[in-house]
Amino acid sequence: MSDAVYNRLFDELAVMEQKTGIVLSNSHLVSMLAVAPALLMLKLDGLTVKLCYENGRLVEASTRGDGETGEDVTHNVPVFCNVPLKIPHKGKLTVTGEGLIHTDDFEQMKGSEDKDIKNARNLAAGSIRLLDPAICKDRSIYFYAFNVIEGMDTLGGNTDS
Repeated sequence: MSDAVYNRLFDELAVMEQKTGIVLSNSHLVSMLAVAPALLMLKLDGLTVKLCYENGRLVEASTRGDGETGEDVTHNVPVFCNVPLKIPHKGKLTVTGEGLIHTDDFEQMKGSEDKDIKNARNLAAGSIRLLDPAICKDRSIYFYAFNVIEGMDTLGGNTDS
């Protein structure tokens, strides 16, 4: 992608964010260099989660699973620290991202809970899959979006599709 195309798309993103009020957590964190032969991304160590919104309401959340079918974790998403249950968007919007526990929160939990907790990634993955949202809430799960997989074409639009 040329610098001119990248800059045009970046400007369009900024306008959409301003118009809709939706700013994804990774919108401006990683700059894309036209001269680089590969894309480098920071790796967040958690569990991939897909959020599906319809007409501005969160209707489904699931894990990646085998790539085709994941586990339904909709019941736990309302207790994540930063996932909106309603957004200003009509139509369907599907976003993927990472559910994780911050290092500081993990260290605090590790000191106060079960001594067998080995790492934040496994704790986050297990917590997101729990059947009891009250326990998940106590684990300080955060969601960081990294991709819009459906609905980008109507993002910010006034369509009812």
